[in-house]
Amino acid sequence: MANLFSELKRRNVVRVGIAYLVISWVLIEVSDTIAPMMNLPEWAPNLVLYVLILGLPVALFFSWAYELTPQGVKKTAEVDADDSITPSTGRKLDFVIIGALVVALGYFAWDKFGGGPDPGAASAEASIAVLPFVNLSSDPEQEYFSDGISEELLNVLAQIPDLRVAARTSSFQFKGQNRDVVEIAKQLRVAHVIEGSVRKSGTRLRITAQLIDAADGFHIWSETYDRELTDIFAIQDEIAQAIVEALVERLGLTAPVVPKVQAAANTEAYEAYLLGIHEMEKRGGGPLALAAEQFEKALEIDPDYVPAMARLSMTYLLLPGYDFENNPRGEMRAKALPLAEKALALDPDLPEAQAAMGFYFAQSGDLLAAEPYLRRAIELNPSYATVRAWLADVNGQMGRYDVQLQMLEAAVRADPLSRLAVVNLAYEYRSRKMIEKARPLIERLRSLSPFFHGGHMAGMLEDEGRLAEAALAWLEVLVIDKNNTTGRDGFALLLENQFGLYQEAVDYDWFPYAALFAAGRPEEVIAMNAKYLASTGPDDSYANAYLGTTYFVAGDTVRAREYLERSWNLIAERPNKVGNYTRDSILAMIALRQDAGDAAGARDLIERGLTYLDGRQAANMTNPSDLRYRGFLWLYSGREQAGLDTLRRAVEAGYGPDYVDTHLMERFADLDFAPIMTLFEARRERERDKFLKAVCNGANPAPEAWTPLPATCEGYIEG
Repeated sequence: MANLFSELKRRNVVRVGIAYLVISWVLIEVSDTIAPMMNLPEWAPNLVLYVLILGLPVALFFSWAYELTPQGVKKTAEVDADDSITPSTGRKLDFVIIGALVVALGYFAWDKFGGGPDPGAASAEASIAVLPFVNLSSDPEQEYFSDGISEELLNVLAQIPDLRVAARTSSFQFKGQNRDVVEIAKQLRVAHVIEGSVRKSGTRLRITAQLIDAADGFHIWSETYDRELTDIFAIQDEIAQAIVEALVERLGLTAPVVPKVQAAANTEAYEAYLLGIHEMEKRGGGPLALAAEQFEKALEIDPDYVPAMARLSMTYLLLPGYDFENNPRGEMRAKALPLAEKALALDPDLPEAQAAMGFYFAQSGDLLAAEPYLRRAIELNPSYATVRAWLADVNGQMGRYDVQLQMLEAAVRADPLSRLAVVNLAYEYRSRKMIEKARPLIERLRSLSPFFHGGHMAGMLEDEGRLAEAALAWLEVLVIDKNNTTGRDGFALLLENQFGLYQEAVDYDWFPYAALFAAGRPEEVIAMNAKYLASTGPDDSYANAYLGTTYFVAGDTVRAREYLERSWNLIAERPNKVGNYTRDSILAMIALRQDAGDAAGARDLIERGLTYLDGRQAANMTNPSDLRYRGFLWLYSGREQAGLDTLRRAVEAGYGPDYVDTHLMERFADLDFAPIMTLFEARRERERDKFLKAVCNGANPAPEAWTPLPATCEGYIEG
């Protein structure tokens, strides 16, 4: 045994082991520190540890079996003892070990005494998160009340200058989880945490609140309030004042004036308001309808209750996006506007009032009018991550792509666990080919929103041209929610445009335009778009554009130009106006203007379109649809070869020509589109066959959401 140990020392196996362990410890500590800062997946540090553990026996084996010589690495058995330089190598390893220990000790000191991303560090000292208060009432249905108390307190604190407050969505991610407060604070990147409980029994109320130092988990301040329910607003004001005073004393901040909670006329109105917020946060057609009912109830009791007024306005504007058939867009806008105007007049310093007015203008397409209201809402409440997302969208529509990206990144910083913020930023990174930045965000969605995680994974497969796999991925998404509009649209577009499964699309898609045109049924598409225009009202620019484009493809040029020109005139003149208009409608309108002899008008649209595409190209946002758009614009301007080449590039990049493209190609009958269409048809057949061989032979992941028709599977069933 002594001889073995002596040989291990001679061959420097012991030194290699010590050096490996010290360096591995440094790598593990560094990876554990920087992984959250770089938004890497939670398993990344574990992967580093796993690889290093596997590497230890390998390093020891090589140090035993091989020796470093002046002639290079040789097997130890082949090195004569007199020629061995292991003593010299051993001294070098001693220096490596000493250096690694110095680095390790330095890192330890830096991490513990001033350098690490400690939420209690100076940059994060004036920061706080309000966790959802625990409902201790005997009725679990009262949970909306404890949630509402928490959110109202959060909103008040968020209006205090120099105090950074974690946004609601991120804080409420920890609801119902028995997690350590210090760990929660690290994830939210705050130095202080407020937690508490609410017990409501009849008209009696007990609220307990604690302010906790996230560095050590100790209480800075705590209090219990036993009051009548009618005192709820005073209690919230007292809690906010006490918390701010504690922070001022602790941090030496300038004592701010603490905003007051917006009081309702009575507790019944306030409870309806809180229940409305509870449902509004869920989104979806059903919850939003319930939210609207509760906000309406609050306003029936207290007609001047501004928070309920602003929230109801925003709820009306959100509803058509989830259930447009029962909530026509035009009707909802008409109901939302007076509420937003009155809320703003009664309390211009309420963030929700500014947000409601800005959201109304954004939804109406008046982007320049929307911007100042949305910015003011964020100034009043910097933690208002939803409004940051709306403002980012407004800037994107106006062609301010750099500002849009900055806004989306700021939204994720303000609300790192917000599904909406993370989904939007991940999509924006994908659209700009910043895939390595998108991946950790998409991974974060695995727990935040499995549906949108799956949707992003399906979209990335489409980006890579793996259409059959993308269709199967969309079906896996539909297992989670078979009626979700995003999922249905993603899958239906592949069925219709990429695979040419028109009958499947007619039976499945809510708007199977391409399938109906292919079947010679344009009148049904016209009827669908006419119904949509009737639901939105005659002044909706997009609804007019959709109907005008349908008439154009159907060959009714008179009605096409009537609706298209009306829709164009309804859009306010603003930066990037053409970028906020449907591309098919622009291409149709150029053709109609050229046919009517309006060369200047057609040229104006062509130049606007090319300028818009140049802006997207400068932001590295060019996609297959952009190439298709540019190709037709060049054809219209007489650059025929450039147009054909660009259309071919669009198809090579994954674009699938549809019924509008087919109609446009007929205008250029002297050009040869056959090579482009042959390329497309070959891909269509290849990907469609791969998809049908899977779903027709038992590999359909969502038969409850979609099952192929028997005729579709003819020739594909194996065995």
